[in-house]
Amino acid sequence: MSDFRTRVEGERPYLLRYAALQLRDRPTAEDAVQETLLAALAGEAAFAGRSNLRTWLTGILKHKIVDAIRRASRESPLAEDDDAGEFDALFDQSGHGRDMPCAWADPDASLEQKEFFAKLEECLSRLPAKTAQAFMMREHLG
Repeated sequence: MSDFRTRVEGERPYLLRYAALQLRDRPTAEDAVQETLLAALAGEAAFAGRSNLRTWLTGILKHKIVDAIRRASRESPLAEDDDAGEFDALFDQSGHGRDMPCAWADPDASLEQKEFFAKLEECLSRLPAKTAQAFMMREHLG
C-alpha cells in the first residue's frame, strides 16, 4: 500500500465526523466519505502537497456533501417541514426571539469544549431538518 493511500485512509475518521455533522445521516455521511476517498485516490496526481492533506480532503468532501444534499432534495418532495409551526412559535410577531439566550463569558473557550458540540447537536436536532441543514451549510460550507 502506498504512503499516500495510507495517509488518505488515516483521515477517514475525521472526514466521517465532519460529514455526519453536516448531513445528520450516518449512511449518507459514510457514502460521501467513501466518494471522497475514491476521488482523492484517483486524483493523487492533483495533490501537489501545496496544502495540508486534511484540508485538501475536506475540500473534496464539501463538494460531495453538497452533491448528497442536492440528490436528497431531488428525491424528496418539496413539502415544508412538518414541525415548522414549532419553530415559528419561538419568535414573536416582529421576528424577534421570545426568550433571550444566555450570555457566554468566553465564546472561544466554549467552542473548544465537548459540551458545546453536544449542545449544538441537540439544538440542530430540534430544528426543522431543512433549517438545520441550511444553518450547517452556511456555517461550514460557506
